[in-house]
Amino acid sequence: MRAMRLAVLAGTMAALALAGTAASASAASTSCNAGGSIKLSPGITSEPQVQNVTVKGTLAGCESNESRVKSGKFVAHFETAEAIGCEALSDGGVGAGSEGDSVALKTKPGKNSQGTFSVNVTEGSDELLSGLVETGPFAGGSISGSITETFTGSHHCGERKNGKPVKKGTFVGTLAVS
Repeated sequence: MRAMRLAVLAGTMAALALAGTAASASAASTSCNAGGSIKLSPGITSEPQVQNVTVKGTLAGCESNESRVKSGKFVAHFETAEAIGCEALSDGGVGAGSEGDSVALKTKPGKNSQGTFSVNVTEGSDELLSGLVETGPFAGGSISGSITETFTGSHHCGERKNGKPVKKGTFVGTLAVS
């Protein structure tokens, strides 16, 4: 899980740049603070399973050299590339599969956008993220940044006395599109 791709985050930044113009896509840069929630299904346990991941987040405090974007929201969905268990929360885990990743972004002011994203998610540590803007004025733009994730109940993952799967998490970080 730890090395999961958060398609959502990189794609999120794509939306931030959408308030610019296509002609300025290569020169424009937008950076925002990001934070939100992560849901895992069926949840991480000691028995590895492929996880369906939903990431919902908000963007705030955005700064840009050309865009008017000040804030926004995003939702991403993806499936891990392979089955993961509790050890993924502390040893690097596995990333998302290359197909089926999706992110929907909505910025204020701005337009809706979609893109791809990738990040190795490591609980308690900053992880670099990357991606590409696929639609909108900044199509072809690069997404970058870093996030820190924390998962509820991860310290009890796999313990007999708890037995509950890890299904929820939060993240904070910074995202940029250029």
